[in-house]
Amino acid sequence: LSNAHIERILNGYKKIVELTNLSSVNSFLSSVSLGSDSFSIGINTVNSICLEILPTVLNVSKCDFNLGGSILIKGKGCYLPPHQGTPLVIENDQLVSYIWMPTESVGKENGTFMAIPGSHKWAAIQRSSQHEYWPFNPFIEKLNKLMVPIFVEKGDILIFDSALIHASLDNFTNHYRIAANATIVPKEAKFVQYVELKFLSKFLIKKYIVDRDYWISGKYNTAIKNYK
Repeated sequence: LSNAHIERILNGYKKIVELTNLSSVNSFLSSVSLGSDSFSIGINTVNSICLEILPTVLNVSKCDFNLGGSILIKGKGCYLPPHQGTPLVIENDQLVSYIWMPTESVGKENGTFMAIPGSHKWAAIQRSSQHEYWPFNPFIEKLNKLMVPIFVEKGDILIFDSALIHASLDNFTNHYRIAANATIVPKEAKFVQYVELKFLSKFLIKKYIVDRDYWISGKYNTAIKNYK
C-alpha cells in the first residue's frame, strides 16, 4: 500500500466516525456492522484500492477481487479471539483468500496479528455471520497456545486462506488501530451462505446458494429471501 492508499482508508474511517458519532471504541468494529452508509464507504474505499494494487500481483484471468470489503476499527484494549473468515464459497470445491491491510506497522503493542500455520486444512466449512456455532469454540485456550505472531510494516498487506484460524492480541496503545480487509474469489465463484435453523437445533445448518450481489449488498446479516 502506498501512503496515498493508507490515507484513503483513514479518510473512510473519519467519514464513518462522523456518520455514526463514534466517540469511544473498546471493541472490534467493522464498517459492515455500522449501517448502510458506513457499509458503502467501506466497500467503495476498499474496492477502489484493490482494483489499483491487486492486478500487479494476481492472475486476473483466474480470480476476482472487486467484491469490496470493510474498514476495521480495533479499539483500545481490544482482543480478538481465534476465528476463521466467512467462506463465501463451498470450500470443498473452491478457495477464498482474505486480504488484510493495516494502516500502520503492527507489532506487540497495537494488536499483534496471530495465526495457526496449516489450520486452513482443519475443515469447519459451514461458517457464517448467521449462526453462532463454531466447532473450535471449546478449544479456544488450546488454539491460543498454537498461535504464531505475524509482524507487519506499514504498507504491507497479508493475504491468507479464509479458513486460516487467526486472532489478534490486545491493543495496548492509546489510539484505535485502523485497517481494511477484502476478499479474492475464483473467477467463476459459486457463492454460498450458511444459516442456523435455531428453532430446530443449533447444530442444524441450512445451505443457501447465493450470488455476488448478495455479498456486496450489505444485507447478508438479515434473513435470506429469494435464494434456494
